[in-house]
Amino acid sequence: MRRILGLAALLSLAAAPLRADPIGDLEAMLAEALEADGVGAAVLLVNDGTGDTIVTAGDARPGTRFYLASTGKPMVAVAALGAVAEGRLSLDAPLGALVADLPLGDTAATRTLRELLGHTSGLPDYLDDAFVEAQYARPDHRWTPAEVLDWADPADTRPKGSDFDYCNTNYVLLGAILERLDGSLEAALTRRVFAPAGMQSSTVGADGRGDIARGIDAEGRDVSPILWTSVLGDGPVVADASDVGRFARAATMGDALLGPALRAEWLTEVQPGAGYGLGIGLERDEFGDWIGHSGGYEGAAADFRTYPARNTVLVVLANGDLDTDAVLSEAAAIWFGD
Repeated sequence: MRRILGLAALLSLAAAPLRADPIGDLEAMLAEALEADGVGAAVLLVNDGTGDTIVTAGDARPGTRFYLASTGKPMVAVAALGAVAEGRLSLDAPLGALVADLPLGDTAATRTLRELLGHTSGLPDYLDDAFVEAQYARPDHRWTPAEVLDWADPADTRPKGSDFDYCNTNYVLLGAILERLDGSLEAALTRRVFAPAGMQSSTVGADGRGDIARGIDAEGRDVSPILWTSVLGDGPVVADASDVGRFARAATMGDALLGPALRAEWLTEVQPGAGYGLGIGLERDEFGDWIGHSGGYEGAAADFRTYPARNTVLVVLANGDLDTDAVLSEAAAIWFGD
């Protein structure tokens, strides 16, 4: 556990009413969740504006890095919206030549950035059981956008502007677009997200060195190479909990990454009741409105929420099939205590 507080925060805490032991409760809850779900390592972070409170369970330390899976999608979305702010992309113009030479390109060229970001493109998903089997067969292979898009079945295409339907193909295309703009997806994310948000541990992919959690699937197999070579736009990031918290706060409650107009676009539901904006989840529970995004894959689970009205960010990262939604809901109940 780590608690980092400044002088002003210490003074405010001294004036605040004492709560029960939320840190001990968080530690116990996380340990129980790991045991129940058969997961080997996890980190839980709470930041209420006074510093990071971090608890760990299993084989994890506060700075352990994890593969984020789809929790990296909001970072890709913010990078794409940053390119809109620069005038290099348009939200509502057909993508055209940016994607025309890729598999599905003739269809994708008629779609817009907004439709990719908000999963209303109607494009078919490439990610199915057959593709996962192919990854297991070639765990060290770094798949290219063209290779994975070839797995999508054009017969499953729906009309553009279709109802919200979560689809990884959309974010593979976004990653390919950013790569064409900046030379690599990592360059795009570093310039528009990692650096301005102060994210110091975040990378696209990983080489296994340093304090990084190995991914263990439901059958106990080490699938780390599959995770660390996943460098496409639908799930490219490896990071520690503090960096995910920095992103969440900067993106949802500050101006370091997006100006007010584009942040409003990002945080507007794509369709009534979708619970999703342009690459970000929008939900409400008993503690108020929250903004976040979960991610899960073989040997990895991640999730974050921000509660803007409470100035609070919650993050959980794990190296297996952890029920992150339940963990964050319990963490909110413990922390808010109301």
